[in-house]
Amino acid sequence: MGKAKRERHERTDNYALIHYQARFPEQRLYERIRPITLFGATAEERAQKIGVPVSTLRRADDAFDREGIVSLYRPTQAQRADHHRSLPVPMRQLIVDLKADHPGFTLHELATICFVQFGRRPSHHTVKDVLADGPQPSQPG
Repeated sequence: MGKAKRERHERTDNYALIHYQARFPEQRLYERIRPITLFGATAEERAQKIGVPVSTLRRADDAFDREGIVSLYRPTQAQRADHHRSLPVPMRQLIVDLKADHPGFTLHELATICFVQFGRRPSHHTVKDVLADGPQPSQPG
């Protein structure tokens, strides 16, 4: 089956129409700052025209200047929660390496060593998960 054709629209600078026609939140955000980033309009001018706070446009424009198009993509709530719960790669590697070097360490002992090393104590459940599906030990044997 072929791809469905897009509905054609008249070109416009009317943000309300563009906002309505945009399919994704990233498109809407880009359309807010496009006149600022491409044509040098000020955040004040754009804010007055589309009814958005000036500070919102300035932050979005600054982020776009720093990070480029990636700044338009905001993580979902699930992604933010998962990132918050995940351990940094060096901590994960330490857990795996310690267990390989000292098989007698308990999950609680490994968590305590992480706390001493990184200032963050993972739960013993997390340590168990890292050992189950974490990285390979950096030095075999």
